[in-house]
Amino acid sequence: MADYIVGQYANPVLRFTGVETQLAALDAAKQDAVLGTEITALVCVDKSFATGSPSTVSQTLIVTGISHTITPADHRIRFTFENVDQRPFFVLDSATRGVLDQNLIAF
Repeated sequence: MADYIVGQYANPVLRFTGVETQLAALDAAKQDAVLGTEITALVCVDKSFATGSPSTVSQTLIVTGISHTITPADHRIRFTFENVDQRPFFVLDSATRGVLDQNLIAF
């Protein structure tokens, strides 16, 4: 088990584990997209940095958790992610999802 974990995390890599957004801060189209996101959906996360190299990082991730925090004045949604490349997927015909000739079957 230790060898597996060391092999998985030995080299430093930027990993996006989650993101939180305030629903009221988004326009109607983005609210619909956020509210329509389901567990096991593939999402692309882009992060820009003010300094350093690279200036942007993009990753395709699978949504593994969704939580809502709702108060009278606020509605926040938090998504948790797993990296698609590090999960053992059963791939039939595509590298990312699971419908035959489409993507990932299960994980």
